[in-house]
Amino acid sequence: MGNLPIQIPAGFVLVDSGNAATGRYTGGDQIWFYRGKPEKRAGWLKLISTPVSGKARALVAWVNFGGNTNIAIGTNLKLYVILGGADDLNDITPIRDSGMLATDPFAVVDGDATVTVTHTSHGLGVGDFVTFSGATAGGGITVDGEYQVATIPTGDTYHRT
Repeated sequence: MGNLPIQIPAGFVLVDSGNAATGRYTGGDQIWFYRGKPEKRAGWLKLISTPVSGKARALVAWVNFGGNTNIAIGTNLKLYVILGGADDLNDITPIRDSGMLATDPFAVVDGDATVTVTHTSHGLGVGDFVTFSGATAGGGITVDGEYQVATIPTGDTYHRT
């Protein structure tokens, strides 16, 4: 048997409770009805221009004691916050570990973007993020910055993308 069409009448029922208005729209914000279907009204404005990593799973907004609106955005990869109504996206994903790598931990091949990192007993998983600082470029590849683990050939090495 195929899907049955659902016909919800246009408009909001505001005088009954949600239970009494079963099968009707009981509230909304910035919505209007066009040809009996709900649509967003007047469009949306982009708050920030910086994209987030991953797919947004949750968003929470709150007002701090100073009266500024803060927004937290959780994705499947990272946790971000926008503080005080500014348009700066801050990555606040907790750091699992920090430390030093051994001398010459990076192996590169000219013309290949893959970097093999030797990191004894790293405990990382595919998709985890690593950040390198203080490294020099090699084989035409800049190593400093944040990267995602692509593959894990051994317990002591991984490839970054």
